Amino acid sequence: DNKTQTGTITKTVRNESQGDEVFFEPQCDDINSSNQTDPTSRVSVVPNFDSHDNSVVSMKVFGNELYTSSSDKTTRAYNIQTGEVIRRFTDHQKSVTCLELYHNQEGTFILSGSSDRLINMYNVKNGRLVAKFKCGTRVMYLAV
Repeated sequence: DNKTQTGTITKTVRNESQGDEVFFEPQCDDINSSNQTDPTSRVSVVPNFDSHDNSVVSMKVFGNELYTSSSDKTTRAYNIQTGEVIRRFTDHQKSVTCLELYHNQEGTFILSGSSDRLINMYNVKNGRLVAKFKCGTRVMYLAV
């Protein structure tokens, strides 16, 4: 169940070399309104997503899964509820710098861009590498 999050854009910073950076403040519709004087009623405990060996540089949410990319050369899929690693994608030779989700009639795919000049495309359902795209320079951003 993918929800559209609502909220307010609080600031936009223009950066010609890396694109605009947008700061977003989400609107929390699921706060327990009957107990708003207790600040702990607004806090959710989330699992640890700490299996990477280096910095996480991007993430995407799809359904009940969180996808992360890291400078440890991997992409990982986690169960959002438990924090358990569902899949590890280890086909890059350098930092995985960006992620994007793509959906067509054949299924849903996660694309990972890397400093190794490759974009890898994996089937979300089974985790299989289905395509590699070679680029002329390192891949820093993906948009579909």
